[in-house]
Amino acid sequence: INAEYGTQDQFEMGRWINPFRRRNGRWLTDATAWMPLLRDSGSSVCEFSVSILTFNNLDWAPKLSLMFVNQQSSAPLHSFTMWTPGSVMFNSTYGSNFVPFIVPPAVLLSRRVELVAVISGHGADSIQCGEFCNQIHTFYVNGHANRVVADDAGTPQGCANKVATLGAVPNEHGTWLYGRAFWCDGAAVTPHVIDITSQLNALQQNTIVYNATLGDGKPNNGTGGRAAYIVQEIFLTIW
Repeated sequence: INAEYGTQDQFEMGRWINPFRRRNGRWLTDATAWMPLLRDSGSSVCEFSVSILTFNNLDWAPKLSLMFVNQQSSAPLHSFTMWTPGSVMFNSTYGSNFVPFIVPPAVLLSRRVELVAVISGHGADSIQCGEFCNQIHTFYVNGHANRVVADDAGTPQGCANKVATLGAVPNEHGTWLYGRAFWCDGAAVTPHVIDITSQLNALQQNTIVYNATLGDGKPNNGTGGRAAYIVQEIFLTIW
């Protein structure tokens, strides 16, 4: 699901993977981290769009509801999109697509700062990247390494083991059981949330650098097949 204000850039509010040859799927997804993106638009009109890719000529009828709940607990105040969301080829030049991000000074006055990354790997090159390959996504905050690892990608039961915890639809067709790079068939792509408050310094310029490699730390040099790519949306959430 995407949201858009007039001529402003779209931002993604949710990503789900349809069940593999099953015609059902229902998910309740916490979208609290995206709330400031709605609030900070400066506009009273917001357009939402839901897009879905067809698979093997199967037709899907997506339906989505947004639920807003009043709670006494704290809520995020602002968000800053760090890089343009979308698909990026996962190869030896992947990191060059993300220029170092300079944290806005106003962020340093916040009580808590979280880095939110929604990442999913796709494609099937000669080493089965980026869907079934172990990979590491690293966010360097002033030199502090924060790693998100797809260590169960390609394992025989990676997604089958997440039926209860991730909400993946069970008993799908074919390879639904295999672990994948940060996603499973029939489940939401959940965000990775990293508290970076202690890694920021109010007395200096704060920089965040992002890159991704294979699990052994080397760049992906897979060839042929369906080229590997990463679908990413990365932003800071301010509390």
